[in-house]
Amino acid sequence: MEIPTHLPFDSADLCIILGNVLDNALEANIRVKIQNAFIKLYMRMDINNLLIIVENSFDGHISKSKEGRLQTLKADRLNHGLGLESVKKSVNKYHGYINTSYREYLFITEILLYAE
Repeated sequence: MEIPTHLPFDSADLCIILGNVLDNALEANIRVKIQNAFIKLYMRMDINNLLIIVENSFDGHISKSKEGRLQTLKADRLNHGLGLESVKKSVNKYHGYINTSYREYLFITEILLYAE
């Protein structure tokens, strides 16, 4: 991590972003059946932009909606699967960017926030 003590972003938004992304990574690691499950968190403040990258192992199973959005794998979809949408709302407040990608057993979430 290369971040200053004080960030120009609302603490609540950072908690929403980090809490949801890390919770998803943790749940993915619980489901994975490999010996060396992992979560890697990278954070770097560059000028007034905050880059957050979370890489984690996962079981390779992805569920998407008809529109192509990622969906929860939990049976109760009515009460779960709202985290990533909350993250997107917080990211949008800072005219930021979120990208999720995956390959084999690696899931990557990249977030960029622009300070106003």
